[in-house]
Amino acid sequence: GQLRAQHPDIVAQARAARPALVVWAAVLGRADVIRLLAGLGFDVDAKGRTDGVGSTEWETALHHAAGTGDLGLARALVELGADPDIRDTRFGSTPLGWARHFGQEQTAQFLAPLTAAS
Repeated sequence: GQLRAQHPDIVAQARAARPALVVWAAVLGRADVIRLLAGLGFDVDAKGRTDGVGSTEWETALHHAAGTGDLGLARALVELGADPDIRDTRFGSTPLGWARHFGQEQTAQFLAPLTAAS
């Protein structure tokens, strides 16, 4: 509210400085923060690192949710428009591929009908 009124470009600056903030929120399991960030225009399909804050564009928040078996987070991301067909840049795999690789059956069952190349 007040911060945005005083600095109308602050959200755009934050998106430019930390475009993959959604990925880090996923690492922390914070679907509520992801909803807030998405509402502020952050890209839910942004790629980032899940092993630390950095600018390397490796995987999306949905990849992380799929690989860790966080079904609630995966559902929230899909509801917010996350692309289940997006591929990470390290392994060229979809979130479904991550779920299967890490043995996350529930998450894989959720993602399979949403993924084109399942």
